[in-house]
Amino acid sequence: MLLGRCVFLTVLFSSTLTTYLLENTTVCSVCEPGYYDNGTVCSNCTAGSCPVNSSLCSACQQGTFQNSSNTTFCYQCGPGTFQNETSATFCYQCEPGTSQSQSRAAKCDLCGPGTFQNESSATFCYQCGPGTFQNESSATFCYQCEPGTSQSQSRAAKCDLCVPGTFQNESQAVTCLECPPNFYCPSNGVVDPLPCPPNYTCPGGSSLPDEVVTIAPLNPTYASCGELEYQRSDGKCIYNGSFIAIVVCSFLFGVFVMVVVVLVLYKLVYKSNGYVSGYGAYSDKESLLLKTSILKSGSLKRQNPVYAGL
Repeated sequence: MLLGRCVFLTVLFSSTLTTYLLENTTVCSVCEPGYYDNGTVCSNCTAGSCPVNSSLCSACQQGTFQNSSNTTFCYQCGPGTFQNETSATFCYQCEPGTSQSQSRAAKCDLCGPGTFQNESSATFCYQCGPGTFQNESSATFCYQCEPGTSQSQSRAAKCDLCVPGTFQNESQAVTCLECPPNFYCPSNGVVDPLPCPPNYTCPGGSSLPDEVVTIAPLNPTYASCGELEYQRSDGKCIYNGSFIAIVVCSFLFGVFVMVVVVLVLYKLVYKSNGYVSGYGAYSDKESLLLKTSILKSGSLKRQNPVYAGL
């Protein structure tokens, strides 16, 4: 008797695997698990397949495999592996740059932008950390942020340019630095701050230099202040010392000129009119005699002088 074949029996026989008629007739048997009826005998299912019923073997589907014969099932591909074909006897490992967290997978998932995976059979992708980025899929590494850029977040697809007023001269930076005093950073992505030019001021964080404020003259006069005052750079009005000194000097000089003029005029009048006193005016000769008389008598009287020998 061939197992799994229909045969003609003339005797009574029973088995758990076969069913027979009691009379002379053809009876059939059922193939054991892991076997199928190939039309002649019960054959075992080959690797990569499993029996569906007693007369049929089925190929293992995508995401499954079977590496042995005479089995009743197909294995599932585990996390980190996949199988995209049928009748497989093994599973593929996920390549670097990909991952698979599920079982029975027909493919692995590419690591997206901002992530990477540098090993095989991975169940997840790593995130690019702060100061790094990855703008492509299926990456096995992350790029460092270049000088002039920064990135404070994880899983970034790009780095951010430093804005005007900031700079960064190192790689893999998580933030941009404020432009220091006496320097300015005029554009995006500045690596080295520019020195402040002469006659300009550059406080910290400057994107452009500021013109130096013109200092007011020492002695200006502003409409908002009094005549003898001037306005300082802080807005206060103070007395103009130089102006006052000029006024005083001008006054004293005028007095001096007037005194000189009076003395000159007095001298001219004295010479032309003779000696002048409270008793009248005398000629030069009279003045001479008068002075002599004063010395002798100690008094001054109006008289008709007598000239002897004069």
